Amino acid sequence: MAVVLTSRTDDSAIDMELSHLSDVPEEGPEHQQEKETLMGEIEIEMPVPKELDMPHTPRMPMKTFADLRDPPTSTSTPAPVKSSTDFKIRRPSKRKSVNGPTENSNSPDDGIVLEDTSNISKEDVNPCDECEPVQPKSRGQFGLLLASVGLSILIGFLIGYYVRGEKYRIENENEVCVIEQIPTSLTAQQLQYQDQAVSGTSKDRLQQFTRTLAQSQCMSGTPCSYNLTNRLVTKFKNLGLPNVEVSTYNVLVSHPVMTRPSKLRTIDAEGSVLETFLLYGDEEVTSSSNSTVDKPSSGNTNSSPDGLNKRSIADTPLPPVPMYMPYSASGTAQGELLYVNCASMNDFAAIQEMGIDVTGRMAISRQCDMMTMEQIKNVEDNGMVGLILYTDPADSVQPMGMTGMYGDPLTPGCPASDGIYRTNKSEVLPVIPVQTVSTDVAEMLLGNITGKVAHDDWHGGLNITYKIGRKSNKPSWTVELDVHNTMEQQDIHNIMATIPGTDYPDQYVMIGGHYTGIPTDDTTTATGSTSMMLEVATGLADLLEDGWQPKRTVMLGLWEGAEMGSSGSTEWVEEHRMVVGDRTVAYIDLDSSVGDAGMVIAETSPVLKGIVMDAAEQLDLTDDVITTSLDGMGDHVPFSHELGVPSVSFHTSMDKFLSTTMLATKTLLLLADDPIIQYDGLSLAEMVSGYVDNLGTMMEGNNATMASLDTAVNQYMQEMLTFEAMVDDLGSMADPVTMSRINQRLMYMEKAFVMDGSSDMMRNILYGTQQMETFPVMIDAMSDEKTTESVEEMLSAVQCVLQSATTSLSLS
Repeated sequence: MAVVLTSRTDDSAIDMELSHLSDVPEEGPEHQQEKETLMGEIEIEMPVPKELDMPHTPRMPMKTFADLRDPPTSTSTPAPVKSSTDFKIRRPSKRKSVNGPTENSNSPDDGIVLEDTSNISKEDVNPCDECEPVQPKSRGQFGLLLASVGLSILIGFLIGYYVRGEKYRIENENEVCVIEQIPTSLTAQQLQYQDQAVSGTSKDRLQQFTRTLAQSQCMSGTPCSYNLTNRLVTKFKNLGLPNVEVSTYNVLVSHPVMTRPSKLRTIDAEGSVLETFLLYGDEEVTSSSNSTVDKPSSGNTNSSPDGLNKRSIADTPLPPVPMYMPYSASGTAQGELLYVNCASMNDFAAIQEMGIDVTGRMAISRQCDMMTMEQIKNVEDNGMVGLILYTDPADSVQPMGMTGMYGDPLTPGCPASDGIYRTNKSEVLPVIPVQTVSTDVAEMLLGNITGKVAHDDWHGGLNITYKIGRKSNKPSWTVELDVHNTMEQQDIHNIMATIPGTDYPDQYVMIGGHYTGIPTDDTTTATGSTSMMLEVATGLADLLEDGWQPKRTVMLGLWEGAEMGSSGSTEWVEEHRMVVGDRTVAYIDLDSSVGDAGMVIAETSPVLKGIVMDAAEQLDLTDDVITTSLDGMGDHVPFSHELGVPSVSFHTSMDKFLSTTMLATKTLLLLADDPIIQYDGLSLAEMVSGYVDNLGTMMEGNNATMASLDTAVNQYMQEMLTFEAMVDDLGSMADPVTMSRINQRLMYMEKAFVMDGSSDMMRNILYGTQQMETFPVMIDAMSDEKTTESVEEMLSAVQCVLQSATTSLSLS
């Protein structure tokens, strides 16, 4: 039983609603009739969706690459391997059983066959050694046999609609055998469990979760987040989820000081203040007010049953916090304002060519598609005193989060646990004040800059003339930036529930979401991730109670630290790097956002695109789902970008929480229960081929040659076609050894694109900080005036990765 901590009286209602969860009886009619929920509400019955036409997950149809590149010259589908006795194998059609019914079937889920299979040997010898010779048939018998076979095929086809063939026939001269095979598709029972989980998803319960969690918005590393962790642990346990654990990391957190105002002021040449903008904080707020970030009490450090340290808790959540920049240096800086576009090294080189001295001045920059910390470093290296960031309306990309960093900044590459060396703050954190501002404030500031007009491609979507600034060192007005943040080591926590797999326990399917963030007025955005995760957990708990067990291990994670560079998920992955990288089949992330009303945005690895859209089709949601490639912001990044784990990140607004939860649940169950890992290899090959084509266009006029890379990608596509043909060959996949070999190669299909030796989080060459049209590492190699030699070096590195990925597909 989890400990329920006492809160202040202004939050007593929430605690009363949550505390009863730890008192749920283990037996009795009440336990059987009422499902536990965070608020204790009554379960809402949802209408069961209509039966789906295709209960199993169809693979993507075989395609060619004729529209991308020259088609392979050799046969894409390998001929079946024959034994020394030259068996002829008659395999059923793709993913369907075509054998007739038999009275000897031991299970409704078995493949339907004509002969008794009870004495068939499975040893690796001639499969027909123990078969009886087939006696010649008379014409009458032959006609009857034809009619029987026709009827059997019809019945088998109908049954095969739901169950893939588990047995096939082998003929050798006058001998016929039937070899029992392992199942190669979802069983009828598994499909029933999937329908139950999806149809049981409750919109009312989702809304109740959201309303409750909106009263407990918490920033990471605060007593509020600690208390919320305990509540969520209790919830997971009361649902009946097994193996609920809490992991703790001591990370550097940065919070705004709300007892002292942070301001931006414009000042004229005489020193008079022209205008003042309050960024956050208030002089009238006292240190005891809840507008400050509460620090934990150091008095009580006893351990609770949940593995967390007890401490004095201030339950009342923080009020909405304006946007701030974690890890910004605190202090005051003043200087003439210069527009530096995206603050890249190329941008500063262009400004220098104009004869404008940036030293000692204040920078204002679009957030663009750069890492925020890279922008800050460029500003610092050029001698500027501060940085103001804004999102321009013309930018189609989302800003790179609050920090542009991943994980604890003081322990890069290692989990922030005891004994791990901490880097000096001055070596990795900003030494200048940095602050984000609204578009309106940015427009006012930029509109008053005089001097040199910016390049056309530096112009954005504001209704102003974009100017860089003056060459003169005698400004007519300046900007003063006064920022106050705290930085201290604090514990953050992750919650993990693990449902062991029955057949493939060392293959993991993970789903996760974050439960802390910047408190906002839009409570649905702040709490949607957790609400959807709790609904998924409720559905899986119901399945477990009814007897379901996944074939693969299913892991449910709730992460703290989303606003601090996704530090919760990043630290957990860093601690379990080898296991996660080696064993994880897929990671599914649930997130909520403001700008996606009416749609479910699925940012996905190419190998998961097929299964996501198959799930959407079975749920009649194809018109509501938009698939895009993965970007570099969110809890999926340490999985996909660093380790190459295929991932999908679902983003949506509250009006689509129900659809998103159903889609995520369906996708998870398809991945967890299908014996064959349902990856879409052809989509991956098309992405790689498109990257190379686009790279060729971008490199026109460059002295580096792409001939070797073109050859490598053609070889990769040909090997992918051959591999996909093997996966789609049901007879081959029915062999347990072959299926194991195929699944092993499927698991490394995308992980093969991780570049060894890189210390960067972006080790997967397919992804970058934003969605791009070619390999991000090549875009970086061709930027910042890098030499032809450096471009050729990176071309070689990409070719090396591609050749390794090609080799990894081969069964030779």
